[in-house]
Amino acid sequence: MKRTLSITFQVCVILSLFISCKPNPKPKAYKTYEEKVTTLPHNSFCPSFLIYLEDHLLLIRNNRDTIFELIDLKTDSVKKFGLRGRGPDEFLYISDAYNDNHEKIITLVDEHSKSVYRVTYEDMLNCDLTNAQQLKLPASISSFTSIRLTNKGWAYGDLTGDAMVKLLAKDGSVSRFNYQPQLPYTLDKSTKAYAYYSAITYNSKLNKTVVALRYFPYVFILNDNGTLYRTIKTDEKYDLPIFKNENLVPAESSMIYCWEVHTTDKHIYVVNAGVTQGEFEQEILRGTNIQIYDWEGNQVSEIKTDFAFVNLALDLNNGKIYGSSSKDMYRCISWIPLKTEID
Repeated sequence: MKRTLSITFQVCVILSLFISCKPNPKPKAYKTYEEKVTTLPHNSFCPSFLIYLEDHLLLIRNNRDTIFELIDLKTDSVKKFGLRGRGPDEFLYISDAYNDNHEKIITLVDEHSKSVYRVTYEDMLNCDLTNAQQLKLPASISSFTSIRLTNKGWAYGDLTGDAMVKLLAKDGSVSRFNYQPQLPYTLDKSTKAYAYYSAITYNSKLNKTVVALRYFPYVFILNDNGTLYRTIKTDEKYDLPIFKNENLVPAESSMIYCWEVHTTDKHIYVVNAGVTQGEFEQEILRGTNIQIYDWEGNQVSEIKTDFAFVNLALDLNNGKIYGSSSKDMYRCISWIPLKTEID
């Protein structure tokens, strides 16, 4: 009897080991949506940044006296406000702008004044910038790209060459993330441009930072402590980028794999341009390719549009993706269905 029980136990152990060693199942085929854009009737200016908030679109443009336009999507009415300058409620140059639907906050980064402003949805809808919370960035952040507020502080693209992404803690200290993306090159003075051409976003509900590289097909999902949660490879075949001398200017033949990234509680949206740097500079844009992944790194769908978006804004309530482009002023703001979130 004891021998029978022993044999049965051994068989169960071997069987469990066999099951655990089976390869992971192949990912399911994802859906591809071919979408034609619907143009929004608007001919004031094509924005540098586009943000959706509660049935409104916020347009931001730096090279104008009036920086902001707020479009009411229900009435098509437009409000203009905000000025360039150094006075109250004025901005020198907005280098980054994004919204947090979970906290209902819009963040504006003024690169020239090294300031970050946080404006509530309510104040922005009232065109009121007087209550904006201002944070002066310390001198230690001398050169940076996208910057996002996290639970631990500010995550930002570092241009000093010793790290891809750094964290400015709330007490003012600056530290590296524990995890640094593994690239074919070392991150030294000849490769620091990788940080400059990164897109960064933060999901405050899931406490995850997402870093997408522009010239490499990699997206990294990081925990709040900087450790790696998942790595997503958006393209199996790619060519290494070429940079010109120490100015770190990408060659015209360098392929662009991402220029913008967004998240929801369910998905990660990677705007994969599918064009070279030269085509992008000459605005030879054939359309937009948006790759959608879940938070485990599995691709769930892909959206291909017939018009080239440079900026995206997600309207989760009405199931739309708004996009803007500088290529055609009379078609610069359009939208397509956001089927991934509603299916």
